[in-house]
Amino acid sequence: MRTLGIWLYAVVFAAGLRMGVFVPPRLSSEFLQTLGIDPGERVPITRPLLPYVQQLFLQIEEKQDDLRMYSDRDPRVLFYNPESHSSEGLLEFDLSGAPIDGNVTKIEVAFTGHTHRQISLQITSPYRPGIRVSSFHTEQGHLADITNLAMDQVLNTTLNLFVSVSKSTHQVRHLNPILAVFLDINVSLLHSVRRKRFVPTNRNSTINMETAETLNYCRLKEWTVDFRDLGWYEKFIQRPITYQANICDGTCPVAPMDPYFNATNHVLLKFRFNKRLCCSPIEYMSQTLIFINNNNITAIQTVRGMSVSRCGCR
Repeated sequence: MRTLGIWLYAVVFAAGLRMGVFVPPRLSSEFLQTLGIDPGERVPITRPLLPYVQQLFLQIEEKQDDLRMYSDRDPRVLFYNPESHSSEGLLEFDLSGAPIDGNVTKIEVAFTGHTHRQISLQITSPYRPGIRVSSFHTEQGHLADITNLAMDQVLNTTLNLFVSVSKSTHQVRHLNPILAVFLDINVSLLHSVRRKRFVPTNRNSTINMETAETLNYCRLKEWTVDFRDLGWYEKFIQRPITYQANICDGTCPVAPMDPYFNATNHVLLKFRFNKRLCCSPIEYMSQTLIFINNNNITAIQTVRGMSVSRCGCR
């Protein structure tokens, strides 16, 4: 939960930026460092996001926590541009800028140049000569799932591939390849129909949102965080520009017995001893980000605890 705590401090202080409130740089720095960004280092070279990366971001953002495999790890995708490539078809990807750390669930290579849908791309590896992978055409370019082909190489500092092109006069150097490594992400659900998120309700409650607003009771309120207020867009964070962080606001009554207030036994004991009750977040959702680290590596990551989804008296 350390990442969550750092993030909450950062966004709460960000709320005061428009009013001239000073934001301690340590808080912002610590959150960025959890993403592999050191704001004290040189600013990476910002390059336009490829449609392939943007489309993958939208797919992951739409499902968010549905794709999470482990409660203590964030699903993420790392993107690598080729360090070198030749007209003979050799591609060399340098993985040292963002070493692979986690459970690799998929490896994909996308060719995002201006390629005709009838082009046939064949990908092979010098380490797995018996395997040949064919690409398929999408609106974002030609894609190939090379998980079985490249899995043995991703723990090295470099990954080498050979690409052959047929039915075209294009050279390989015009195909603009990019490598995507999926980590701790349930890729089997990536293209599935999204499941409806369960929203808990208190069926026995006599209080609805209209009553809560009228009486200023504890409730969830929309709050939009703008990364430009933190100075992170487009310097570090590339997508989204804003997102719904939400806050808990309102008062807790003297006796929060109604199920609406989500009171625990601990809260009821506090009430018995005349302790002050606070309107607090009790459930959170994740938010997916595209960012770029100090080694100029683009990544998509679903970060835990960035959005409040439910409030209660605590």
